[in-house]
Amino acid sequence: MKYLQANEYNKVNVGLKAAPRLIRQKAAFGTELSDQAYELSRILVGLQDTYEMEQFQELRHAALIALVSSSPEIVSAYLINVYFTGDISIQQRLVLLSALGLGARELAGHEKIVSPLFSPCTNH
Repeated sequence: MKYLQANEYNKVNVGLKAAPRLIRQKAAFGTELSDQAYELSRILVGLQDTYEMEQFQELRHAALIALVSSSPEIVSAYLINVYFTGDISIQQRLVLLSALGLGARELAGHEKIVSPLFSPCTNH
């Protein structure tokens, strides 16, 4: 979590890249993830791409999917609450819905999907 809250490009980048794997690993060990799931969700939802990082949206999305599938009760409730009560953009709402859907799919035993998130800034 500290890396995601850092004011350094390298730390945020490493944190986002490592998050999905670490979240899934920690889900199997004790209560560490469930104790931190709410706060980690809050950080990821509020995380801004201040460094114009390549694949930022996809990395954040993958971390949210891992959180939904690893701690569904806590994270799903938080994301749904933010969706309906938060002051967030349509793009952020789509990311939340997608994370909820893909996390539920993973929970159901389907293959993990590497973030298929759309690229909102792409003009074809």
